Amino acid sequence: MSFETLHLFAQLRYLNLEPSYIKRYYRYQNIITLQYDQRFIPERQLFLGADLAAAHFIVHRGGSVKFLGDETWHRRNDRGEYILPGKRVSNLFVEAIDASNTFLMFEGFSNLHGLRKLRYLRIADCPFISDWCMSKMSQFSNSLEYLDLSGCSKLTASGISGLSCLKYVFVFVAKTRIIIKMREKT
Repeated sequence: MSFETLHLFAQLRYLNLEPSYIKRYYRYQNIITLQYDQRFIPERQLFLGADLAAAHFIVHRGGSVKFLGDETWHRRNDRGEYILPGKRVSNLFVEAIDASNTFLMFEGFSNLHGLRKLRYLRIADCPFISDWCMSKMSQFSNSLEYLDLSGCSKLTASGISGLSCLKYVFVFVAKTRIIIKMREKT
């Protein structure tokens, strides 16, 4: 036998084909794919502006957005299509985001940077929202008024305590039945 064949057999001896290992491998690959999909793309923000780029990011992943002065929620239809402007629009600001039941992760919050008028953020029942994601909430400290974290099973009390940077926000966490009202800091 050749050296390459012997080397291949030596490597295969460490291969684990148990069903639990295969499931874990595919779950890990799925997480890696989601992280790559939610990476920050500077060109998107350059061409669309911060608010419209964030709207495209959220709506494409199954969430919905509401713009300031507009009563309609923009979301995908049954065929996965959505209508949002494809170029920068002046005076278009995201006021509310509903990303509940999406796979939003820590990496995805970089796409929400620069939302100066965001008042409402609902990230309920997102399986990847953890304490690390709460550190990204400081970017909304001047505008956020309502934050819904209900059903986020990976959140702990230490992650919620990181929300003290927010000036005024009403936080509702259903898992631990915690209702926190933070007042305006003086």
